[in-house]
Amino acid sequence: MTQNPKVALITGANGGIGREVSMGLASDGYALSLVARSSNRVEMLALEIMKKHTPKDAPLVLATDLTDPEKAERKLVEANRELITRMEAKIKAKLAEVWGEE
Repeated sequence: MTQNPKVALITGANGGIGREVSMGLASDGYALSLVARSSNRVEMLALEIMKKHTPKDAPLVLATDLTDPEKAERKLVEANRELITRMEAKIKAKLAEVWGEE
């Protein structure tokens, strides 16, 4: 039986710590949902991940501003609806916080 990869949602994915965490999780085989304000930069990161790590699934890219939590939550849930049921990691750019059952 084939297992689905672990899934990570990374906010602030296109720069600094968020970018490095994204690259690291991609190399570990995670399916990624990349969230950032700049669509161009996060799309470039997704292309770089596809080129370097050739994941089974292309990273999901969502350009949005997270300063309005309710609006951001709706957008994140809508964009990640299929991944929500197997979401195992939530990564923030400045603080990595892993949650879920092993």
